[in-house]
Amino acid sequence: MRKSPSRTKATKNSGCWFTRLPTRWAKSRATRPISTPSRDRPTPDGVQGRGKCAGTFLAWTQQTDNNWFGEGEIKFFIDGDREFPTICGTGTEDYFLGSYGFPQSYSGLYSGTTLPAHEADSLPNRWSLYRWHVLDPITFGKDLKVTIQALGWWRSAENKYRKLNDHISSVAYWYQTEPHAPFPAWDTSKRNNL
Repeated sequence: MRKSPSRTKATKNSGCWFTRLPTRWAKSRATRPISTPSRDRPTPDGVQGRGKCAGTFLAWTQQTDNNWFGEGEIKFFIDGDREFPTICGTGTEDYFLGSYGFPQSYSGLYSGTTLPAHEADSLPNRWSLYRWHVLDPITFGKDLKVTIQALGWWRSAENKYRKLNDHISSVAYWYQTEPHAPFPAWDTSKRNNL
């Protein structure tokens, strides 16, 4: 079987079997009343083929309250997972390596928050978060779906978790081999405009 020149070149020069670095942008906007539970937000969904997750960037906007937002689990559904993911994180702040929150901006090689908000700030609060999977690769053999929960902490007498209706935009990065399923067409409808 003959390999394409670009694939051969990538294999010889870098030792890497990946030939493409796709990205996918997704946006989730609050369109329901605050009392309606939110769903897990995909970041990306429907990736088919063989590859490696390279990282995620999130732009998170708190619209309705400025309580802590970072309790949602990030879930990696890999190679046929449906109900239960292969990887289920312990919270947004843990996935972005912020541990007990993001008290100030930080920028590391593999994670950071470059636009931190504070609970005392007036709404809307805006956060920018990134995480690169260089030292901890997440590989998939046939498909990948990644979701994040919009889940926060409600400071009250009960101290409860609270589902949020925040605005979340994401860019997911992954390496992928050929062949792969076609990527979805870019949605240019008015509802997707910024």
